Amino acid sequence: MKLFLKTVASVIVAFAGISTYAQTKLEPGKNSFEAKWIVDEQYNMKWYAVKDTMKIEVATIGTNVVKGKKNVTIVTEVKMKSNPAPWIDSAVADITTLEPIMHSSYNPQRDMGFRFGKIVKGFYNDKIKKTNTVVSDTMAAPYFDSNIYPALVRWLPLSEGYTCNIPIYDYRPDKSGLIYAYVKKVESGTYTAKDGRHKVWLVTVHDEISNDAGSYSVFSIDKADRKLWQQEIVMTGRKMVIVRE
Repeated sequence: MKLFLKTVASVIVAFAGISTYAQTKLEPGKNSFEAKWIVDEQYNMKWYAVKDTMKIEVATIGTNVVKGKKNVTIVTEVKMKSNPAPWIDSAVADITTLEPIMHSSYNPQRDMGFRFGKIVKGFYNDKIKKTNTVVSDTMAAPYFDSNIYPALVRWLPLSEGYTCNIPIYDYRPDKSGLIYAYVKKVESGTYTAKDGRHKVWLVTVHDEISNDAGSYSVFSIDKADRKLWQQEIVMTGRKMVIVRE
């Protein structure tokens, strides 16, 4: 969501309490996630804004996960109801560690692309302001790509009471560098889909992408195959829900 992408978070901000952070810090590596959950998959989700009892469709989100011999690639296409031009994000990471390799993002407002390493190198092209920024950020610690982390949540060794924090690289024109996503709580639950009821992990996550200290997401993740059924997003004064079709 997203997998949710930085694209999704950026659009949520445009539409616009959790305080105790987890102690276990993840780093790219074999022990950070369970590789058996990474599989080829393609699925669509509907994104809604929720107001009282009404749901207003915002966008359709298509996600394609490709598992290669050396890399995993995640491509997300967001089609807004208000604008037919798609928002397309592509992220590539090492299949054994999820160490980020590259990330590109294209939408009607801006384009950007990065190559990852100890120095993040890339560009940010603002189509509104008509400016092009060269990016070169030195990283002092290991990190994940902000576009990979929502998928990483599904691949974690989830269990009752599991918590962790996830260092991620995120770029914005006003601020870039290392930020965190925090897995605050994991509980057992059920989710009712069109094909019946499913046992799920309810994973509560707060990240620093949105600049909203009170924001959080609840992922409904199938226990059997780690399929993402729903992501509920709560921000100050706003609520979104993203549902698998």
